[in-house]
Amino acid sequence: MRRAIVWRADKTDKPLRAPVDSWYGGSVGFHTYHVLLWLSNYVPRILPAIEWFVFGMQYGFSNGATTSAVEELRTGLLMNCLYSQFVNEWALPLHKGPEAITRLSAWLNGDEAGSGIPFSSKGLYVHAPVEVRVSDTSPTSPRPFLDNTAADGPTLYLNATLYRPYNRDPPCRDRYYEAFEWLMKQLGGRPHWAKNFEFVSPAELKDMYGADLQSYLRVRAD
Repeated sequence: MRRAIVWRADKTDKPLRAPVDSWYGGSVGFHTYHVLLWLSNYVPRILPAIEWFVFGMQYGFSNGATTSAVEELRTGLLMNCLYSQFVNEWALPLHKGPEAITRLSAWLNGDEAGSGIPFSSKGLYVHAPVEVRVSDTSPTSPRPFLDNTAADGPTLYLNATLYRPYNRDPPCRDRYYEAFEWLMKQLGGRPHWAKNFEFVSPAELKDMYGADLQSYLRVRAD
């Protein structure tokens, strides 16, 4: 869809103010999207229309809509993950982020040549979201042996989520994740250890972590 949701937060002493209620933002939207995703497992070509409709109902059909609230930390930072899901998340240097997002978007929208990804996206339909977040752990010392973040600057995390409507795997999963992981590896990314990466060999992990992996294995052996 080439649209994005930007979420930000700041500390404040202002009085609490709840988010604006939306009739669609509760159980109606939850169950509507769930049923539509389930249907798309059998008719994948309807996914673009589903995503346009659901995104528009939740966030508006035109760009620029905003909403705000003042909440306690425990509620303001709480994210509803909605349904059972696969989460394939990688960390890569922040300066590689624009290229990664641009090329992944091109591939998902049928521009295989522009993406440089050597897998066909023909007939592939993928639902949202792709989550993007940034942190900077580079000043941290000592660093864990298997830390997947960049040691010399900020890290961008790119997260390709796929929902499992009513616990059914989406048909796009294998091809999408193989292409996604290929791109992440080409751009110097490392997988999140607790997420669903699948197309990484032991030899590739050795290349990613080098001497740090050998040091970790020695400690584990002791």
